[in-house]
Amino acid sequence: MRLLLFLLLLGGSTAYGQSQIVWKGRVLDAQSQQPLPYVNIGVVGGMIGTVSNQSGFFALPLKSKKALVRFSTIGYKSAEVDLSNQSMDSVVVLEPEAYELEAVEIVRSRFEGSPETYGLRDGPDRTHSIGFGSSQLGTEFGALIPISDSTWIISAHFEINHAKGDSMHFRVNMYAYDPVTEMIGENLLTDQILISRPQKPGTLSIDLREYSIVLTGPVLLTLEWIRDDGNAGNQGLTFDVGKDKELSGTFWRMSSQGALTQLDVKRRYKPCFYLQGKRVN
Repeated sequence: MRLLLFLLLLGGSTAYGQSQIVWKGRVLDAQSQQPLPYVNIGVVGGMIGTVSNQSGFFALPLKSKKALVRFSTIGYKSAEVDLSNQSMDSVVVLEPEAYELEAVEIVRSRFEGSPETYGLRDGPDRTHSIGFGSSQLGTEFGALIPISDSTWIISAHFEINHAKGDSMHFRVNMYAYDPVTEMIGENLLTDQILISRPQKPGTLSIDLREYSIVLTGPVLLTLEWIRDDGNAGNQGLTFDVGKDKELSGTFWRMSSQGALTQLDVKRRYKPCFYLQGKRVN
């Protein structure tokens, strides 16, 4: 038996199948007027969404013009557009947003020993796998990563067990997680971490040292589908899954404006996503 989101989440194809209109437009930086790639776009409180392409253009299928659509991306203030008062060919501008964060100084002498692994590295039962479950741009899924001490994150890793397409284009996200309330918080990243690689089975590894990421608690590590593969979507691309007693479960959403929720099926399973890092002394 294989655990496949493709079979569990038919809402993606249903949403598109029932769409009656397509809102097209472009997202620009309000100051420079330059196009903004890979902006999250979605109906507020809904499951319909997309992501702008490399040149800032987007096409959002909708059931009607009675929709409130939110635009959001790292480094910019979110914007909401009431489509009932908007033309069907629009330009949306986003204002840059400065982050006021404490400076993080990475000093090598503060770290000792080899990097430690956080998360599920190998799935003992290799007959299980998981995919995105929807070809809608902006679909996202991931696993909780247990971290208890202040840790400098060196790399992120994702175990791919089947690849059918030519290329894959992801955004890496890390969300705060409160194990007491079991609530998913805000995205902790202040930089876009994008992946563009040929599809092939094996470990997909991303060097994160340049981002100076220091985590002090558990996070939800996710991959977000941001660019189509020759109109073939991400069907056939799956990742290893394993059982984990600590912070188990798979979290998923089909649109950036939907909630990240834990799948009810196979709650002890989660994707083999993991981080490597060194504790800060």
